[in-house]
Amino acid sequence: CYTISGDNMIDVNECLDLLNFYLRKHDRQARFVVSGGAAVNLLGFHKGTKDVDVISPEIEKVLREAAYYVSEETGAPKNWLNDFAKVYNDQIPKGWEDRIVEVFSGSNLVVMSLSRQDLISAKLKAYVDRGFDDEDIIALAPTDKEVETAYLFVNSFELSEVELHDLDTFIEELKNERD
Repeated sequence: CYTISGDNMIDVNECLDLLNFYLRKHDRQARFVVSGGAAVNLLGFHKGTKDVDVISPEIEKVLREAAYYVSEETGAPKNWLNDFAKVYNDQIPKGWEDRIVEVFSGSNLVVMSLSRQDLISAKLKAYVDRGFDDEDIIALAPTDKEVETAYLFVNSFELSEVELHDLDTFIEELKNERD
């Protein structure tokens, strides 16, 4: 599930298949919610990613062991499955837990994702905060309505003049790219 080439990207589905295999072999079950590039990928939009960001629940010991197995089998980074992104859960639209969608289902593993709209909104907020994630937003090819909803969400935070300018500029570039 790992490409040794210069891009260092993982094949998310292959990694999840191996994770499911390990869990089945050890008669364990797991379910978690992802965001980030892996969610973009699992929602059907081809976007490379270096990891799978779990935002809920905390990764339990058995899942960490399974992820380590996948890493050993494939050469993927040791932290290919991680919960580092959950510190940003307050920057996802409220009620996201009620809108998650299933993106992977194995015999012993179910993976859910933020809804498309929540992912677009969270990615736009991340873009304003960190200056990247624009590729993920572009890969999702949001509609005008999705962009408007995400814009209103991001604008609900206290933004500096620079952040507001960056947001407006990116929205304009996104519209121009679609035209």
